[in-house]
Amino acid sequence: MANGWGGRRSGAGRKPKPRPLAPEAVQLLEEVRATQREYTERVDRALRIEHGEMILRRLTELERLVRGDQGLAEVSKHTRRRPLGVR
Repeated sequence: MANGWGGRRSGAGRKPKPRPLAPEAVQLLEEVRATQREYTERVDRALRIEHGEMILRRLTELERLVRGDQGLAEVSKHTRRRPLGVR
């Protein structure tokens, strides 16, 4: 190796020392991390709501199967009053 730090195996030898970051860079990094956490929480919350609706829809279908409803083959109508088409 040209710098004398290497060895026969890849990754062998001394690791370079990390350089200290400027205070502005540290502050920007913290802002990016905070934004990322906020975005992740928002997406997780939206997915939980979305999956909750899917679970309720499936439970309604299973309940109709158990009761033996005649209208089981019909598609549920989505309205404001009944957002999931629940009867």
